[in-house]
Amino acid sequence: MKSCKSPKPIDFTREMTYRRGLFLTFAITPIASSIYFLYRLITLALAPIGVIITARFIDTVLEVVYDGNLGWANVMPLLFALAALNMYGFIIDPLINMLWMRQGQKEWMAVDHPMVKTFTALEVKHTENKDTMDLINRVWGSPHQTLMQMWSNMTGFLFSLGRVISYGIILIASAPLAGAVTIIAAVPMIVVARKTADEKYRAQQEMTQYHRLYSMHLSYLANKHVAAERSLFGFVPMLFKKFRETFEMAQKYSLKINIKWQLRHNIAGAILTCVGAITLFMMLPGVAEGSISVGTFIALIGVLFSSISYVAWEMAGYFQTFMWQRHYLKEFNQYLSLSKAEGALEPMSETIITFEKLELKNVKIVYDRIENFNKREKFDFVIARAVCGLNTLLEYSLPFLKIGGSLVAYKGQNYNDEIEMAKNALRVLDGKIDKIIDYQLQINDDIQNRYLIIVKKIKDSDRQYPRGQNKPRLKPL
Repeated sequence: MKSCKSPKPIDFTREMTYRRGLFLTFAITPIASSIYFLYRLITLALAPIGVIITARFIDTVLEVVYDGNLGWANVMPLLFALAALNMYGFIIDPLINMLWMRQGQKEWMAVDHPMVKTFTALEVKHTENKDTMDLINRVWGSPHQTLMQMWSNMTGFLFSLGRVISYGIILIASAPLAGAVTIIAAVPMIVVARKTADEKYRAQQEMTQYHRLYSMHLSYLANKHVAAERSLFGFVPMLFKKFRETFEMAQKYSLKINIKWQLRHNIAGAILTCVGAITLFMMLPGVAEGSISVGTFIALIGVLFSSISYVAWEMAGYFQTFMWQRHYLKEFNQYLSLSKAEGALEPMSETIITFEKLELKNVKIVYDRIENFNKREKFDFVIARAVCGLNTLLEYSLPFLKIGGSLVAYKGQNYNDEIEMAKNALRVLDGKIDKIIDYQLQINDDIQNRYLIIVKKIKDSDRQYPRGQNKPRLKPL
């Protein structure tokens, strides 16, 4: 499959304003964005034309059927026009969707790379602070969707508003009351959408901590590398309880906000529908008197209820997304400021470092389970750091040392306790403590003591060691 050319990454060193976000799509994919804008414009223009043609088609058919003044030849051009309008949607819409998907791929690549760079510049203290991590999780949850959809959301809102206005003009020309109802109804729906957007974003801020906690608990439950520790210390019931509590809390909170949003809009939509039905009922005398033709009345039914649908759902949805994006941008800029604050690290280098030669000879890297490693009694030294306790480490290492070979174990302040616990393992595996080397290690401004425990192998180890099935960790000697 041919890959698309990588776009220029977005510059996140500058503040991301809503105005700048609007034109990001044009900056990354100018041709696709222009085609999409033209498509929206044509669709907007065709909407009222379709209403007029529908009304004319119905009136012409009724005249042919009842009056006989016109022939069917007068109906065919209108029928073909209606068919062409529908074919336009069937043919163009899938093509536009494919173009939009291709555009989304380029936009994702333009956002993803600089987002990773900003994250690598964060200090460790930011990734260990729960409030900062919640902020980062909210920003990282949807940077591509939020930043790149500002243009499509704004054009969607404007074109939906344009469609409602065009329908309102048609209604006002034929039934002023219906037109006024359609246009005035947009105001309370926008107010409801704004209030809901504020509440939903605040809810997302509250839910972030629950998402972080249940994701953390899930990772502990699913991580196979700590399965032995989970079983040994009996953590599974506690972790599962915490996971279930935080997961249910997040779901309940989300459900509560979404139900409130659905109820508000369903009630408002139902009220608007009732008002629309009453308005249509008031138009019936005009139809009976002939001031409004039957075709126009039937077309206006579709126009009125389509307008209500656009006002109650599409326009309100677009406006809600607009308010959501403004909230997101505030936190997005807070996130960017973290990577630019004093003490922030240098972002990852763009330069790929290559090595022509490493002066290492007779080196072989093996990735295998220790009980399957068929190199017993072969090595002079085994060196280990931060693997496990000394009693377990002895079983992992002594069987592979030659007689007289040494294990070098890197240990911290509690090395004496580990030696005490390893006495039985030293006896069973035929090893002895040769010496202990202590030294000091500077970590930032702190000086800490470290110890190298040198264990000498004095005779061949029993061939049953090391044991398999993780027994050295679960049941150490």
